[in-house]
Amino acid sequence: MDTLKSDVLALVANQNEMTLATISEKNLPQAATVFYVNRNFEFFFFSSSRSRHAKNIDRSPWAAATISNGCNCWTDIKGVQMEGKVTQIHSSIEKGKVVNMFSSKFPFIKGFIKEKGKMLSIIKESNIYLFKVDVLYYTDNKYGFGQRRELVLE
Repeated sequence: MDTLKSDVLALVANQNEMTLATISEKNLPQAATVFYVNRNFEFFFFSSSRSRHAKNIDRSPWAAATISNGCNCWTDIKGVQMEGKVTQIHSSIEKGKVVNMFSSKFPFIKGFIKEKGKMLSIIKESNIYLFKVDVLYYTDNKYGFGQRRELVLE
């Protein structure tokens, strides 16, 4: 695996939140922060079908997203800027895999599962979405301010 790809995957593995930008019915950008899990460059998240971004996705699947490290100095900024398509997951098998991925990454979810089906209730009230990345840029300011490199995805 090349260094750029491994740097990107290490960054996203160590973060929890993704800012997802969608387009409103008035053709304006709207951003929302979601917890995510990923399988390489496929990012999964839960959302209520009543959320603004879910309604936006219903109208247009195109989205952009960012994931960045938390830091206190601009020279320490690392992050990804992504463009792609969001689709809703309908397969029960795939939903089960995603729930297992969330349970592994976020231990608090195991507590929900033990609380008399609280997680089941959350899953029933939510949709699971897949953000599939088409274009990805990686920023690491240790290489200089504003320097970004494109990771070509196949």
